[in-house]
Amino acid sequence: GLDVVNVTRFNRKEGNISTSTIKITFKDGNNRNRFIHTGQKVDSMHFNGEAALQNKNPVKCYICLQFNYVAKYCKTKQQTCAKCGDNHRIEQCTGANHAIKCNNCNGKHLATANDCSNFLEQEKRTLNLINQYSSTSSPKTTSPLLHDGNEFPSLPNMYQQQQGLLHNDILDELINLLTSKMEKIIEETTKRLFKSLQQKIKKIKEIISSVETLINDDATSPSFSDSGEDVQIINPKDKKQSTTTTTTKPKKQINKPITVSAETTAKQATTTNTNTHATSIQSSTTTNDSIK
Repeated sequence: GLDVVNVTRFNRKEGNISTSTIKITFKDGNNRNRFIHTGQKVDSMHFNGEAALQNKNPVKCYICLQFNYVAKYCKTKQQTCAKCGDNHRIEQCTGANHAIKCNNCNGKHLATANDCSNFLEQEKRTLNLINQYSSTSSPKTTSPLLHDGNEFPSLPNMYQQQQGLLHNDILDELINLLTSKMEKIIEETTKRLFKSLQQKIKKIKEIISSVETLINDDATSPSFSDSGEDVQIINPKDKKQSTTTTTTKPKKQINKPITVSAETTAKQATTTNTNTHATSIQSSTTTNDSIK
């Protein structure tokens, strides 16, 4: 469509009565030129368009006689003489004709003259703006060549299209198969890992329980073995002491030279025999006990 910026209807000055003329402002000059060439159709009616007459005269304030703004936006609000440039109306000017001076270019002419250098410069700028809007801002497009392969590439035939579809279907099936197999492999490996982990945990628990039982057995057994060894060591000492005491006593009695009668000697002999017999029995018993 046409890129329109603004639409306004013209009114008559007398009575402010609306007319049938409409002013349409386009964003681009191409749209304006196309609208002028073809017109516009609305329902069953066709409307022609023509280029609007552009005002090439520059905007000028009639109070201070400066360009580019109107009296409504004038900041001085003080009348300037177009003949001498002083602050009074031109009707009240008393200056001579040879003293005429333009307040814009300081030339020897009235400030309202069309041959003023400032006026001509502003008029030139206005024409440039009008031409810039009227000319086409977008670059011209050239029609492509009909036999150019880049502009009009050849269309693929039906056989190539079918082959492309078959290749796409085969690729989709292969991708689906590969994904399903990968999922199965991953699931099996995870199950194996969990099973091996459970077995290792079970073995570790068994080892820990066996170590705990061994520690408990070692803590209870040494007290009884130590008491038995003490008893076995103490008894042989007592037996050795008893053997030494019994064997030494008869030796002392034999070595003493004593004169006694025959009866006493006979008694002593019997006593010594009995004592030696007893000592031999005791020594044999002690040796047997020690051997045990």
